[in-house]
Amino acid sequence: MRFFADCMLGKLARWLRILGHDVAYDNQIHDDVLLFKAKDENRILLTRDRPLYARAGAVKVVYVDHDDLHSQITQLVSDIDLDLDRPPFTRCLHCNVLIDEASPDEARASVPPFVLKSQPRIYHCPCCDRYYWPGSHFKLMNDRLSRIQLAIERDA
Repeated sequence: MRFFADCMLGKLARWLRILGHDVAYDNQIHDDVLLFKAKDENRILLTRDRPLYARAGAVKVVYVDHDDLHSQITQLVSDIDLDLDRPPFTRCLHCNVLIDEASPDEARASVPPFVLKSQPRIYHCPCCDRYYWPGSHFKLMNDRLSRIQLAIERDA
């Protein structure tokens, strides 16, 4: 499944990317362009905008009922069978492109020296040139994902 999140769902878009899903997001896009792109790129539109939802027409659309991330992901699991078992941390959080493992030599000029010494793996976005590694934020994100997955399994 490929998604396009509207401007009200930036946090959800980011977390779906963390979960390994292809999610287009542009918080400056006009609704008409959003609908066109969602249809043209065969993406499921995720929206909190009722008028946009009502005029989606041929675009597959999910109206996201909730403001909080846990409820949003739970709804997507229920409504469209969102896969939570994909490998996480495979997409750039900024531009949505699949990231690649980078060699220490490739990363040397772009990451702090302690990262090169402490991290066995460093990843690179070939589109926006960002580097990623499993630092302290990685554990926090994994913990949050685990809590969400456990809650969804418990509620199922």
